[in-house]
Amino acid sequence: MANFKNTRFTLMAFPQSIDADGNLSLNFLFIPRNINPIKPVNTIFSAAGTATAFADAKPVFNAVICNNPDEFAGKLPDQEHAEALSVTFSTQAKAIYQTLKDAKDTAGKPKYFNVDDNLSNDNPAQSPEHRAPVAEDASSSVKKYLPKSYQAAFNFNSPRVRNAVTDDSYHCAMRDNVPPANVPVTDTISWGKVYAHLLRQPLMAGKAGLLYKTTVKLKDGDFKKAVGYTSISLTAQLILPSKINH
Repeated sequence: MANFKNTRFTLMAFPQSIDADGNLSLNFLFIPRNINPIKPVNTIFSAAGTATAFADAKPVFNAVICNNPDEFAGKLPDQEHAEALSVTFSTQAKAIYQTLKDAKDTAGKPKYFNVDDNLSNDNPAQSPEHRAPVAEDASSSVKKYLPKSYQAAFNFNSPRVRNAVTDDSYHCAMRDNVPPANVPVTDTISWGKVYAHLLRQPLMAGKAGLLYKTTVKLKDGDFKKAVGYTSISLTAQLILPSKINH
């Protein structure tokens, strides 16, 4: 069964402006989630167990326009419509990633990044220490001490949630906190950090297939309340080598 751990990509929409003719200028990001961009992607959504490498994929992107500001995109399909986007795919993406990974300096050491594929999210051999920890139970995730000044500011009786405290339990938690273990210094990084570096440079992000800029022709009545949502979806069949299993 699919869950959040099976997610391999993130899509993020960034509307820029709307001109007098109803053309929405839109930037969006298509980011692999800490996976190798030049190898087939391990996924449960393909009968073969893999999908086309990120650097080789050319999916069809859609801009989904939601005109109800009171609900998130995807919740009310009858109040949304999708428009196919025209984008230009980079012809340099694969070469960029290959160079960043394989290039060596005069001493034979990694010139740009020392990338370790064992840190990739879709790698079954990934060590648990490199994965996000299991979320804390809400009752013990955060504690907030409510000072006397807050309690005296209104008719305060008692905290409404367990995480807000008025006794010394907050101080005790701070006192008993165990310092984190020393982390060995290493120059080894994951692909996720490579993407983070590329996203700091818009031109490189575009050439690496992470950043796209396009326009959407809005329909009459879109955003008539001067507010709404824009999200990005894609036609997944153009990424996977075989039919998707729903």
